[in-house]
Amino acid sequence: MLDEMKSLQKLENASHKKALEISNLLTFSLKTTQETKKSVNKISSDFCIILFIRNGQASLFIDDNCIKLNRYDLVIISPKTAYHLDTSDKQDIVTILSMPIPFIQQRLLPLIKQNELLHNIFSKISYDFDLHSAYLFFKNTSGKALHSFNNLLYEFQNSQDINQRISTFYLAILLEEVTQIYDIYHKENLFTKEKIDINDILKYIEENFSTITLNSLAEKFHYSSAYLSTLFKKKTSKNFTEYVKNIKMEKASHYLLTTDKTVDEIAIILGYSDRSQFFLTFKNYYNVTPSQYKKKTERGNS
Repeated sequence: MLDEMKSLQKLENASHKKALEISNLLTFSLKTTQETKKSVNKISSDFCIILFIRNGQASLFIDDNCIKLNRYDLVIISPKTAYHLDTSDKQDIVTILSMPIPFIQQRLLPLIKQNELLHNIFSKISYDFDLHSAYLFFKNTSGKALHSFNNLLYEFQNSQDINQRISTFYLAILLEEVTQIYDIYHKENLFTKEKIDINDILKYIEENFSTITLNSLAEKFHYSSAYLSTLFKKKTSKNFTEYVKNIKMEKASHYLLTTDKTVDEIAIILGYSDRSQFFLTFKNYYNVTPSQYKKKTERGNS
């Protein structure tokens, strides 16, 4: 009985530890240069870093580039990008915000999906795992403080779960504010608007139409599902689901008219696990059942 209780306790402890690990991946951390050494030397990591100059100045070194940062400037640094940060005075205060990739994917991206620049930035960070020496420098040319940062800091310091969620909202607001009032002063290897060849995406859909999903397509081309969905609609004037359905219905017509395959066989080829689902989709698309469509077309050709 005692051994059983010990085993149960060990299992509960392991489950609790695992839950904490997952929880930690779904939030971000904040610290300042006052809490660390004046010189911060970071090797590459799995975290996206945001540096915010709360007061004074700092020098940021990435590869051979030296960036002079002033009060209220902000830099986004992609994972696996090594950097060195120097502050020379007690009054120099830099806030360092670290974001795990799961936090960006699950918590941040849904909040910034309407901002094309931000969504492009953090989608690339989340899904392009070969980025190196990539960063974006936002320069505050107005000299105005960001009130959203103070709100973010206040909520983060109240570490209850509800405040963590609110602080994530304030982080999204902070980033929105930065893209609206700051100048993009310098960028390297990242955050440029890419010329996406929609034909590559359409070709991949055509080749995998029976099993394709929006999530699998997004993963293949290194985008978030939300961003790719918006992009797809913009480029094709159709949403993803509608586009795939059109392909399947055209293929269904082809198989009905040029082969002896049964409706059940065609449904399986097109990726429908349920015959009735295929039947209903076909009828809604062509306004007739598959068998009626075949007879009607054959009569028209005779």
